[in-house]
Amino acid sequence: SSSSSPSSSSSSTELRAFVPPTLIIGPMIKKMREEQAKKNMPMASDEERDAEAPGLRVGSGAWKWPPVWPYDGDMFKRKEEIVAKPQQNAMAGMGMLLNNGLPTETPEKEEEKVEALDCLKYWGEEKAGVATDLDAEAVANLKNHYSYYLRDGMSVLELGAAEESYLPEGLKLGRHVGVGASEGMMKKNPALSETIVADLNNVIPEDVIDSDDIRKLGANTFDVIIMANTIDFLTSPREGYRTCWT
Repeated sequence: SSSSSPSSSSSSTELRAFVPPTLIIGPMIKKMREEQAKKNMPMASDEERDAEAPGLRVGSGAWKWPPVWPYDGDMFKRKEEIVAKPQQNAMAGMGMLLNNGLPTETPEKEEEKVEALDCLKYWGEEKAGVATDLDAEAVANLKNHYSYYLRDGMSVLELGAAEESYLPEGLKLGRHVGVGASEGMMKKNPALSETIVADLNNVIPEDVIDSDDIRKLGANTFDVIIMANTIDFLTSPREGYRTCWT
């Protein structure tokens, strides 16, 4: 009996890895995978993706005016237009202690006002002769992308129009309205049937681009709205996008 005692003792104290019940961990992992799959899921239906350009992720029913805009307004301003946010002065607290808890009077620093860029003057006068610079590969890709959506006879609105629209060869639109900051450059564009000079950065906050000429175009007027090499220059892209959907 003495020889069997140690073996029974070692077997009773043997450490084994804990295996959690499948019923507990399984649903959690499944839920995590489903959530990750939702993030990777295109916002376009399979039918839309089959008929659209490769890489399409946003379908016709996916657009919504988001109640929360995830970008700070300063992200779309020029560096010199960003007003420095006041920082807490570490010495201010020390001054209150020395002044029996009362705030010390400090001269207010006058904010340096930077004049906002006048886009119509900048592009229409200062940069009036500067042509759009896109390399050959970018132009080819853009034309190929347009070929999936543009058809003969369509009515098209182009925001940020200039001297070239990069349309597919041989395309014959029924109407092509260009909206840009330089009338001179748009006049060089043979694809445009009409032109409107407007500042796309002049917006009504939380609404649309503030332009009577654009409003006169009406709603549901165009088959397609295009914008290339322009989003980089918008200071209020949210309002710009909404203009396209109103």
